[in-house]
Amino acid sequence: FPSHDMIATAVAQLKSTMNIVIVTGDKDMLQLIEPGVQVLDTMKNVWYDEAEAMKKFGVKASQIADYLAIAGDASDNIPGVDGIGPKGAGKLLEAYATVEDIYANIGDIEPKLRFKLMKSEELAKVSKRLSSLMVLDIPLDADDVLFQPVDNPELLELLDKLEFTNIKIKLGLMWQTYND
Repeated sequence: FPSHDMIATAVAQLKSTMNIVIVTGDKDMLQLIEPGVQVLDTMKNVWYDEAEAMKKFGVKASQIADYLAIAGDASDNIPGVDGIGPKGAGKLLEAYATVEDIYANIGDIEPKLRFKLMKSEELAKVSKRLSSLMVLDIPLDADDVLFQPVDNPELLELLDKLEFTNIKIKLGLMWQTYND
């Protein structure tokens, strides 16, 4: 199973029992954000909640898969709709909540944009499937996903030797933030 789907499964099963922080730089994970679920991008040192996701993409976190389906995502080989970029995707999703809603109301969309959407309809629907996370029917226990402190002197010594100070700091900050 793809790791993204395992993370989505863990969030779905455990969000009612704990606050969740997903540590990743992958924008696909932003679609899991909701109250009690945040994403920490340690590469950019950004905490994403609903407001921060909206600020970055101009759409709700729940619309990230739809956004990627329209705008595309070269890093994940999601083609999107030819000729519609991030701004266009944001405007469409402001007017119509999902890819499905866009195509259900295709007659209401201005002709030039409608032509692009109709020409790429199948691609947009495939792109939506590619960018959507699945919740799997696999039981998980909270102990399987809880962040634990790094209690490995050999690893910490190696990080010092290789001068990976930022990783040590981030591990410490994540543990401290998790426990606050």
